[in-house]
Amino acid sequence: MKRILFACILVSACGPTEVPDDVGVTGDAPAIDLAMCKMQDLADRVGQPVDDVRALLPEGTRVQSPNSVVTQDYRPTRANVFVNEAGIITRIACG
Repeated sequence: MKRILFACILVSACGPTEVPDDVGVTGDAPAIDLAMCKMQDLADRVGQPVDDVRALLPEGTRVQSPNSVVTQDYRPTRANVFVNEAGIITRIACG
């Protein structure tokens, strides 16, 4: 009986989640303060190969490709550089 109850709870948690219309969610991301992770000078490097800027990255910067495995801990002073399969920078963020 416990297994059936657990399975029902697990399945019910898998349902789709819809955002109500009155919440006011927009597609625009908030401005990011890259000074927290010392990346403000590299913000304009999005769209360039990561190999061209690797020497300029602060110590401890994580370069994340689409299939890379990283921890989910949040550190506001750590820089994260996201790249696509070709090694082109798609996004820079702190955390």
